[in-house]
Amino acid sequence: MAAPPTAAIPPEFANVLRDGTNRERLEMIQSRASLSDAVDRELRTAVRGWDTLLRLIWRHPDPAVRVAGLNLVADAGLLGEGSAVLEALSDERAEVREAATSAAAALAEAAGAAMRTDGRDDPGRQAFVAALAAHLIADGPQSEAAAGWLTISAAAGDKELIAVSDDPIAGPKFDAALQSVRHPGTARALLSLLSLRRPPRSAVRAAGRTDPEFLIPLLKTVARAGAGSLPGLPPLEWLASPQEALRTVPRNLQTAIEELADRVCEPGRSRRAVRLWLIARGTAAGRRAAEPVLRELPADARWEALTTALHSSDVDVVAWATELLVVHRVPGWPRLLLALSDHESGAVRAAAAAALRDAADQPGGRPRPPRFASSRSAGSGATSDRRATAALR
Repeated sequence: MAAPPTAAIPPEFANVLRDGTNRERLEMIQSRASLSDAVDRELRTAVRGWDTLLRLIWRHPDPAVRVAGLNLVADAGLLGEGSAVLEALSDERAEVREAATSAAAALAEAAGAAMRTDGRDDPGRQAFVAALAAHLIADGPQSEAAAGWLTISAAAGDKELIAVSDDPIAGPKFDAALQSVRHPGTARALLSLLSLRRPPRSAVRAAGRTDPEFLIPLLKTVARAGAGSLPGLPPLEWLASPQEALRTVPRNLQTAIEELADRVCEPGRSRRAVRLWLIARGTAAGRRAAEPVLRELPADARWEALTTALHSSDVDVVAWATELLVVHRVPGWPRLLLALSDHESGAVRAAAAAALRDAADQPGGRPRPPRFASSRSAGSGATSDRRATAALR
């Protein structure tokens, strides 16, 4: 289907856009609400070359003129006007300050869009980042909001981020923004900072975020490029107790969780905790990858993990645990396997039958309950056997 024809621009507007005086162009800017979409699009394009007129607008005594100019700058994404927009945040008139706030937020979005389209070296974006950093260091009005705009607009190579992070006034505000702003641009900026071998301290402090707005992009980055792509990522405390943080993580990102926990900087308890979490809630691939944790656990903990898995609502987890009852000599495994042979799930029944066949093929013929080192151990195993068998029936 052919695209609809572009609306023609009336000659009088075209003349003003091309050759009009500053007064004529200013009148057009103030009457934007009455312009057609076609004329407004051309106006947003043409204003990029009207530097003299924009300087007049920022000095104009009429607040309506400043508001109209701020709105146009926002809609046109004129990042190079960021300093003037931030200066307007301290205007004595409330309507100008409100328009400046909206314009600054819009420019931050434009800077973020430039980052997504390989615009890291865009002079306008760099100028806007420099203006935001100077505004923060000077403790200008709405500096908390400006810190958030900076996280959306910034790139890892921006030298201003180091200056802001180290500044005693701006640093805490930038820290707070990196840790709390739930915006895709902030997550992107934080990950880009963590891709540095020596990221700013503010990025290291914010790396432990567990909100989905950051955690999901983090895991996607690891799944796509590996944990080695984030050399500045510090040890993550939440990996040692991952249940709450990983509650909403998509199943296809579970391998990335294990890769994070498997970094040499993470303590052993984090690796064990993540693998136990994968055993209980992971995909088939996640459980298989997590199996080594069973060998790291004391016998009682290993048996408890497998017995707990037998009571999962996920039949795939039950089938997986069934296969390992003999391998790890879970107390009472013959009776458990016989009970599981009557399970309502065909996958569980098949796993129990296969485990019984494998046990029968072992030296000694018939499967026998494991021997225990002491009568106390035997009593414990018998109790575990009775409880588990009763629960499975």
